[in-house]
Amino acid sequence: MTGSGAASFVAQAPDTWDRPPLVAVRRTLANGLRVVLAENHAVPLVWLNWVCQAGFEWDSPALAGVAAMTPSLLREGTAHRSADQITEDVDNLGANLVAGADWDAAFLNLDLLSADFAAGAELLIDMACHPRFPEAAVARACRRQLAEIDRRHRDPRAIADDELARAVHGPNVYGRSPIGTRATLERIDAADVAAFHRARYTPGDSYLVVAGNFDSEEAADLLGSFKLPTVSLASPSSSPALAVDVDPSPGIRVVVVRPATHTELRIGHAGVARDSEDLPALEVLNAVLGRGPSSRLAVRLRQREGLTYHVGSHVTARRRGGHFVVDTGVATHAAPAALAAIRREIDDLREVPVPAAEVEQAKRSLLGAELQRFQNLFGTGVAIGPVALESDPVRHFDRRRQAIAAVEPEALRELARRYLHPDGLVAVVVGPAEVLKSQFRSSGAQGREPLFFESIS
Repeated sequence: MTGSGAASFVAQAPDTWDRPPLVAVRRTLANGLRVVLAENHAVPLVWLNWVCQAGFEWDSPALAGVAAMTPSLLREGTAHRSADQITEDVDNLGANLVAGADWDAAFLNLDLLSADFAAGAELLIDMACHPRFPEAAVARACRRQLAEIDRRHRDPRAIADDELARAVHGPNVYGRSPIGTRATLERIDAADVAAFHRARYTPGDSYLVVAGNFDSEEAADLLGSFKLPTVSLASPSSSPALAVDVDPSPGIRVVVVRPATHTELRIGHAGVARDSEDLPALEVLNAVLGRGPSSRLAVRLRQREGLTYHVGSHVTARRRGGHFVVDTGVATHAAPAALAAIRREIDDLREVPVPAAEVEQAKRSLLGAELQRFQNLFGTGVAIGPVALESDPVRHFDRRRQAIAAVEPEALRELARRYLHPDGLVAVVVGPAEVLKSQFRSSGAQGREPLFFESIS
């Protein structure tokens, strides 16, 4: 009886890929405000997110760092509120206010009780659309980013990330530091920040994402009643052009830091842009290689050979390009062995078909991560905000889910051959000087490509 019941339950279990659909409506209101409304009545909370095309890629080379500092400066006062009043309003609402940016977009979000939706929306729109940028606040922001530059100069993990970006992307925007340089930060003033805000934070280049317990029609009426700055309903302008085509020379770049207790490795090359139709399948391939503790890299380098402290691989796809990277930290004497093991795993993906069970596990891992993301208001808003700037979020995530589900084992080897290039890998190795030099020279690792040394005290 028990066995029969168990079999019946398994037979009736739903398809893993039949998840509840994302419900979100994208529309433009009468006042020109573009919104995404995602109702979720599970809890009496609402999450508001102003997201705009003002990410790091929009920095001009001469003023690099403006995009990174602008979101935090939105808290420094508006045409209607002082900085202290903003802080007091947030506290009185029992809300959480977070501002930031990444390569593609900037965001300002606020989560609070649904009963305070109107007050929270008015506060957020005031901050996003009517900020003041006091010169003293801008100077403080510049000093913070200068301090962060100094910190990253001493952090092996940050050095490895930055050096790989420069090696892969060269002088293009993705090869530059998102927080700027000493030279650019020393010339930025309040007028520069205000000009950047006027150009990139306009309602025509932005979306207000509302997720949580609210009524969409009532929300649309309320949000459509706010007075906004002059709005351009034209399509947002295209991103700044890439500086030059980059064809980085493969090789091992050893960056010497003193002192260093271990070695950080970054191994990668250029990858696809976010609009590539192969991106979902590449995410499956990457999950097999280096996503999570059961991935091939984790099993081989950490569990079987004990070479690494941490290891993972990533497919980073941005608006105008991207990269593939493996990142790991190792005992310094193990750096050549770890590099060789990573290359063997990449070679295996190109030469040996991935078993069907391994592909299915990778696909389920990606689906599980997406389901978890959409189980809470924060995850929903974070996911759909940047997507709304380019396409309909519901269709985007539905197409992505279907594309991942459609990946077949026999297709991954061809995909690896097209997009993973062992002979084109750039390896950045960050650690102590003499040990690294002797390790790589004695290992013969430089036999396949040049070996470069750079010293950072």
